[in-house]
Amino acid sequence: FQAQAQPQNQSQDTGPVPAPFIIPTLYRTRRILAFGLDGIVTAAILVALMSRAFWKSPVSADFLLNPALIGFAVLSLIFSNWLAQGFEEICFKTTIGKWVFRLRLEGPRAAIALRALFFLPSAGLMGLGILWSLFDARSRCWEDLASEVKPISRPILKT
Repeated sequence: FQAQAQPQNQSQDTGPVPAPFIIPTLYRTRRILAFGLDGIVTAAILVALMSRAFWKSPVSADFLLNPALIGFAVLSLIFSNWLAQGFEEICFKTTIGKWVFRLRLEGPRAAIALRALFFLPSAGLMGLGILWSLFDARSRCWEDLASEVKPISRPILKT
């Protein structure tokens, strides 16, 4: 029994290539962690402000557990998070989370502002615009595609 030699112009099959949504790249992981950190920082600030507002006021526990107030608090958190991240991105071309994970936005401030506006429909449609980055070869969300601005890795500063 003789083994047949493969012609030189054929490459050997190395098996299936993992899909980008199964094994996230380091870049995607950094973006996800940066967004999570931004959300935590904004939530902490908002909770601190709301706690301060209710601390000395004569508010009953029944009022605080009112579903309408809880819904308002959740919407306030979402809006505040979007507003804070948009402000940071436009002014500094980064957010606290992006800065920690060494990401920054490259492009004109008007395009960054457009990116911030497009984040609302991107996240608002059940997160489909965010999930799109899992299938895009360059890990771009809908807001990145609409504004042609994408977070890029920033170099590590040497001291």
